[in-house]
Amino acid sequence: MSVDNSAEVVDKFRKAHPKIPNGVRIKEFGLLEGWFKSIGLDAGATIPIHVFANPQGKVRCVRTGAVDEPDYDIVKALIKAG
Repeated sequence: MSVDNSAEVVDKFRKAHPKIPNGVRIKEFGLLEGWFKSIGLDAGATIPIHVFANPQGKVRCVRTGAVDEPDYDIVKALIKAG
């Protein structure tokens, strides 16, 4: 996710980091609070944000902060769950 009013800034970042998947770009910082609320977070949430969904597209978990290797088994279990 990016909060940038310029697509050029995002394009430059993506070229420098080609392995990072494409994500949501919010053009105006003022819209960020609404997006946070739409995924079940409060207005004071911090980036990074991870939204984990199962193969059917159902959101299983939304987490702020880092997700590191010790978390992978839990994430896999959440995604596999109904």
